[in-house]
Amino acid sequence: MKTFAAFTLLVSLLIAWPGCSSKKAGNTSGETATGNEYYTCPMHPSVRSDKPGICPICHMTLVKVSQNQ
Repeated sequence: MKTFAAFTLLVSLLIAWPGCSSKKAGNTSGETATGNEYYTCPMHPSVRSDKPGICPICHMTLVKVSQNQ
């Protein structure tokens, strides 16, 4: 029973943790940034933004990517 209570507490803390919000950096709703330059996460390339910011998944700094046409 103590194990179940500890597990429940751990899950509750993880859900309520302030860093778990996915509303951090610019345009991260699956839309791609327009133009030749955008910012993306090195670990999560699906995260794209039209301005610098932080990855909402791993909190790494987004890096600038330039597309040559």
